[in-house]
Amino acid sequence: MGLKDQFQDKAERLKEQAQKARGAAKDEVSEQGRQAREQAQDAADDARGRFQD
Repeated sequence: MGLKDQFQDKAERLKEQAQKARGAAKDEVSEQGRQAREQAQDAADDARGRFQD
């Protein structure tokens, strides 16, 4: 295996690693958004309950 092949292999591994990291970060942000929406909905429900009583 030549030097060029080694660099290409390393570049491919780094590219795949970056794609996985990007996907994991995207999943985390999506989960944080879901949790924020749930908290906002809970707060709105609580506020409605207080004003209806």
